[in-house]
Amino acid sequence: MKIKKILVKEYGCKAMSLIELLVALVILGVLTSFAAFYYSNMRTDAANTKVKADLMEIKKAVGSFMADEYNVIRDNTGEGDYFILNARPAKLSDLVEKTFRATAVLDSTDKIIKTYPLNADINEIFASEYADKPSYKTGEVDIKRYFLEKIPMCPWGEAYYADLYYICARNPDTGKIAREPYLNPGYDKFYEGNIAPTFYRTETSGTAQIKGTPGYVVLSAKDATNKSSSDALLLTSKEAVTTLPLPDKKVTFEFMFKYTQEILDEPVRNTYENRLLETASGENYTPCANGLVYFFKDPLQAGGEDATMGKIGFGVKFSEVDWELYDSPSGTPARKIAGGGWEKAAMHTVKFIFKTASSIDCFIDGELKGTAEFSTAVPVSKLYFAISPDFFTSMKIPPPPYSQLPVFANCKMNLYHIMINKVDFSEHYKVKIPSK
Repeated sequence: MKIKKILVKEYGCKAMSLIELLVALVILGVLTSFAAFYYSNMRTDAANTKVKADLMEIKKAVGSFMADEYNVIRDNTGEGDYFILNARPAKLSDLVEKTFRATAVLDSTDKIIKTYPLNADINEIFASEYADKPSYKTGEVDIKRYFLEKIPMCPWGEAYYADLYYICARNPDTGKIAREPYLNPGYDKFYEGNIAPTFYRTETSGTAQIKGTPGYVVLSAKDATNKSSSDALLLTSKEAVTTLPLPDKKVTFEFMFKYTQEILDEPVRNTYENRLLETASGENYTPCANGLVYFFKDPLQAGGEDATMGKIGFGVKFSEVDWELYDSPSGTPARKIAGGGWEKAAMHTVKFIFKTASSIDCFIDGELKGTAEFSTAVPVSKLYFAISPDFFTSMKIPPPPYSQLPVFANCKMNLYHIMINKVDFSEHYKVKIPSK
C-alpha cells in the first residue's frame, strides 16, 4: 500500500499583550455599564409609566365611587335627618368592595324587590308604584358596590394613597410625589365641614357664629332676635390673593350659597311695591341688604355700612330677594353699577372674572350683570375677598316719612363652595386617605 505524503501547516499562536488585555477589559466594562444604565433607565421608565397608569385607574374609580347613587350617608346628629352625598372613600380599598345602606321595597318574605338610594322618598315611591301590593313593605338593606378589581401594587414600593383632591404615589428613593387630581383643587367645598385655618380668617361680633357640617359651612347673625345691629361676621382670606391674569386663563372667583333673612318685628313697608325697607343705601328701598360678597384692597373687618362701602373695592351687597353691584375704584363713595332681584332662599352663584387686574366682569347666577373697575394711583394685583350674611355693625336710618328704626333681620348663609382658580386647596387641607 502506497501512502501519500501529508503536508501539515503549522499556525502560530501569538499571546495577547497586557495592554491589549487591559483595553479589552475597559471596553467590556464600558459596555457593561452602558447596558446596566440602559436597563436601569428602562426599569425607571417602566415604573413611571405604570405609576401614571395606576393613578389614572384609581382616579377613575374614585370618581365612580363618589358619583354612585348609593353613596349617601345619613347624619341625624342635628335636627331631623341630613344626608351627605358624594363622600370620598375612607380608604382606597373601599373601591374594591363597599357596603352602602339603601332603602328597599320588600315582599312578605323579606325578599328585595327593588332598592333605592337612602335619601329617596321611599314613602312617596311606595305609594305611587306599589299601592296594589298590600303584602309589600319598605325597609333598609345593605348593598355592595364594586369600582375596582384590586388596588394595584406601586412599583416604587410604597402603597398608593389619596388626599382630598389628588391620588398620590411617593417615590421613597427620590422623595418626590406623583399625583393625579380627581377633584378640581381650586374648589373648596368644605368636604370635612370645616374651614382651613391656614387660608381663611374669620371675624365675628355679638352672637354671630360660623359652624360647619360636611359639604357646607353655616354663617349666621341674629340682629332681629337681639334687636340690635351689633351682630356681624365675615369669612375672608388670611393673605391677599393675586388677581393678575395667567397667560392661559383669567383669574376667577366663585361663591355658591343659599341666603335667608327672618324679620321678627312688624316691618316698615314702602308704599311702592310693598317691599321691606333697607337701611338706606339709595333712593329705592329694598329689604335690608346685610349680605356681602366683596373685594377690598386692604385687610378688612366688619363695621358700619358707611365706612365699609367707602373703602377701595367692589362687589355685591344683597338681601334675600335683591342684589346690588358696586365698585369704588379709588376710595370714593361706592357707586351702584347694577341691581336686580333673585329668588328667595334659592341657591345662588356669584362669580368674578378678572379680565385684567383693574377690570372685572361680575356674574350673578350665570348672567353677566356688569363690569367693575378697580384702580388706584399705585396698581394693585392682590386683593382680600370677604363673604358675609351680615357684614354691618351699624346701619343707615331710613329718612322721613319712614320710621327712624332700621328693619332688623336674622341672617343666615349656607356657603357651599368657594372657587379660586389660582389657589390649590390641597395645600390647606392635610387629610390622608390610606390604601387600606
